[in-house]
Amino acid sequence: MAGQRLKTVSRLLRSYLPSPEVYKHAFDLERALPSPKNPKPSEAGESSARILEYIYLLWRDHSASSKEDATFAYAAYLLDSDSIGEATRLVNNLMATAPFGEAREAMEKRWKGILERDPAGGEGDANMETDDAANSDRTSDDDSSDVDFVVYS
Repeated sequence: MAGQRLKTVSRLLRSYLPSPEVYKHAFDLERALPSPKNPKPSEAGESSARILEYIYLLWRDHSASSKEDATFAYAAYLLDSDSIGEATRLVNNLMATAPFGEAREAMEKRWKGILERDPAGGEGDANMETDDAANSDRTSDDDSSDVDFVVYS
């Protein structure tokens, strides 16, 4: 069944030139299907890692702005699938290409939010505004939330 879904997803995503929002929606729909980590009864069958990777690759390559969203969504999926090393590698590679400054700091906060998400499965991204507001009062010498990243070659 996953093989047929892959063919259908491939045809649709390549034929209609979707926007990044469509890729995100397709990724979220596929991820919501049952898997060994998320066993919910459904007629659709198990979520396919191949399909999620395929959607991620198309989404990531759509535009520079969608690369970040796609990478963090796929990294969160990989974390939930116990592929911590692969998720870290993807995010480290993304960070290595990011310029220093506010944009990079925002990515670091976003990754930290994903890593610290609640056990119920929230991604921490929904709390970013709250976290940003709480952190805006921090002094510059408080580096307790800084995250070190290792770039694998």
